[in-house]
Amino acid sequence: MPLSKFLFIFLLFSNSLLGQTDITISGKVTDKETGLPIAYANIYAQEVGTTSNEQGAYSLTVPLKSSFEVTCSFLGYEPVSVIVRDQKDRVMTQDFAMVLSDNLLETAVVTSGRFEKKLSQTTVSLTVLKPKLLESTNTIRVDDALNRLSGVDVIDGQANIRGGAGYSYGAGSRVLLLLDGMPIMQSDAAFPNWDDMPIENVGQIEVLKGASSALYGSSAMNGIINIRTAVPTEKPYLRVAPFYTTYLSPKDKSQKWWDKSPYGAGLSAVFRQRIHHVGLSVGGFYLSEEGFRQQTYKKYGRGFVGLDYHFSEKIEAGIHAYYNPGSTATFFYWADDTTGIYRPAPNTISRTERTRFNIDPYVKIFDGYGNIHKIQGRYLSAKNKNSGQQGVESSMRFAEYQFLRNFKSVGLTMTAGLVTIGSKVSAELYGDTTYTARNNALYVQLEKTINRLTLSGGIRYESNVLRSPEVIPSDVFGTISYDTIPGGVTKEAKPVFRAGLNWHLGQATYVRASFGQGYRYPTIAEKFISTEFGGGVPILPNPTLFSETGQSFEIGVKQGFGWARLKGFLDVSYFSTTYRDMMEFSVGGRDGMTLGFASLNIGNTKITGLELTLAGKADIYQLKNIFQAGFMHINPRYLDFSGRIKNSSSSTENILKYRFKNSWKLDWESTYHQWAVGVSAIHNGPTEAVDAILEDLVKGSKRFRAEHNGFTRLDVRTSWALTPKYKVSVIGQNIFNVAYSQRIGKLEAPLNVSLRLDLLLF
Repeated sequence: MPLSKFLFIFLLFSNSLLGQTDITISGKVTDKETGLPIAYANIYAQEVGTTSNEQGAYSLTVPLKSSFEVTCSFLGYEPVSVIVRDQKDRVMTQDFAMVLSDNLLETAVVTSGRFEKKLSQTTVSLTVLKPKLLESTNTIRVDDALNRLSGVDVIDGQANIRGGAGYSYGAGSRVLLLLDGMPIMQSDAAFPNWDDMPIENVGQIEVLKGASSALYGSSAMNGIINIRTAVPTEKPYLRVAPFYTTYLSPKDKSQKWWDKSPYGAGLSAVFRQRIHHVGLSVGGFYLSEEGFRQQTYKKYGRGFVGLDYHFSEKIEAGIHAYYNPGSTATFFYWADDTTGIYRPAPNTISRTERTRFNIDPYVKIFDGYGNIHKIQGRYLSAKNKNSGQQGVESSMRFAEYQFLRNFKSVGLTMTAGLVTIGSKVSAELYGDTTYTARNNALYVQLEKTINRLTLSGGIRYESNVLRSPEVIPSDVFGTISYDTIPGGVTKEAKPVFRAGLNWHLGQATYVRASFGQGYRYPTIAEKFISTEFGGGVPILPNPTLFSETGQSFEIGVKQGFGWARLKGFLDVSYFSTTYRDMMEFSVGGRDGMTLGFASLNIGNTKITGLELTLAGKADIYQLKNIFQAGFMHINPRYLDFSGRIKNSSSSTENILKYRFKNSWKLDWESTYHQWAVGVSAIHNGPTEAVDAILEDLVKGSKRFRAEHNGFTRLDVRTSWALTPKYKVSVIGQNIFNVAYSQRIGKLEAPLNVSLRLDLLLF
């Protein structure tokens, strides 16, 4: 046979063999609900694998067999597998539309490392709150929902995680509130304005427990609350929810001051849709409430619009805007603990007219080299006009550059960024003058996976510059004194570190340990506030106040379980937090002799504790159940309990003020066809210590605390789905009509009942 014919036959035979042994599979991975591409999903077949790119596209070449399986998986989603049989072509297309997993351990979270990962794989304690609970309990403020979580308490608007904070009169916070990953706290006092949070458009709330200053900076030394808004879907979504709440008589009828029951009525609405390259979110909320406390009310609304645009497969940009006007009236403490418990003491009513808004632009770029770049910003303006000469105008400018690189070949993820925050404050509260502040920071975090072990470490370098008047006056009952700040400039810079590990010990067993340094720079309110409360008690400035630091250690175990139709997890953690030069409002001023309050560095404190969390789902025949429960015990103490610290406390026991040692919380909901019933319980043990002066100032408070210290509140709810789109709910809160107070001089709501309609129009 001629050589040329032999080569020709050999090539034909080779091509035939190649066609029989190799097949290339390609396609796109998307979220089934939103239609958005999923980057870095894992696709594998016959021990060969690849990942999708930034546009969700993938290509995989494997040996051709008569039958084989192709699987796609990604964190937070149910794996999808496809059987390929008798495929004759050398190429085939296979797309994957992924559905979110109902396995709680698979929940995708971002707050712990600024990139998505499984809840089970975090190196710190993190709790997730889903929007279904907000809806079924008619929760109209985020702080009400947070009070249902183990280890979290919001006392008169101020967040407290694992006893890290008590009550600080509305100034300063050790818990950082984020909206879509950016700070949303009023810049003068670091106070969270819960009424502004768009609870009608929540996708997920993530609560990180422990020092988080390395990634998020000052005010995050005790933890983070990150409210993540919902993402528009290709299918249009429009929900309208009107509601009405009525407050019934307290158990002691002599405390009732009203003839007509106080009430609250409101409406929320949200629309979301993604059309081709454009994502649109728009919604709003309105509440009109005549308070159960005499002379108090709330009348406010909020509106938001979000626009996102995919310019190409590599560039996404958008802008979100929120507008929050309203008026409120509150009182600081009651007239007395009997018939005046829902009535204000003289000169304690405060009326506020407010206008707040924020504008949030962003750009996200996939550069084609495996890097993700994000530039985001926020302009936040707050104008509060107060009847008691306590008005405030403040603005915050936030800008951040984030860089994310996943080195998949070595199992390493790097997160880095630059942050700058500028604030301007002008207020009667601070001597009717103007203050400016600048915070700049650089951070980097590395996370490395070695088989079943994940290691993480991070560092942040943060600098603060505060510009104020050079001379600061203090007025104590007409006696004026002065402090001098050289040049009117205060500067400080500090590095903070964190480290953590997560060991996937068994099939559903995860052991974690973390160490984090905390850092908090004083707010303008804490350093320069000059006002009074309660009919003449002064709150004094302290320009010499300096920052507090600390460190937090935790070790925990998260154990998943799945028996028949019962699935969930049990989490047990031990934690220890130490604060140095802790800032706290204390009576006596800086000299310890002045009648009035000032924010002081009171020394060192330590909080140790144990927390248990149980969450899961159980399907029993046609009854579907979801539940979450938690218990926490803490030991919060001063390292030096003597002198003015001991004298200012109402207790002779060494315990930090406004903390309780034991608490437990429970929520359970069962659904049968179109019916659902639920129960929620909150128990806080006794508050052992408060400011001693308040027991003297607030009439009857000592007697009330002796009789009602600690409480257990029970709520119940039921709903009926008239159709798959229309649902009516009835919610009863405090059904045993317990008289309880979370802070001295302010009684919480009596038994109240709410009616809510949820109309999913499309």
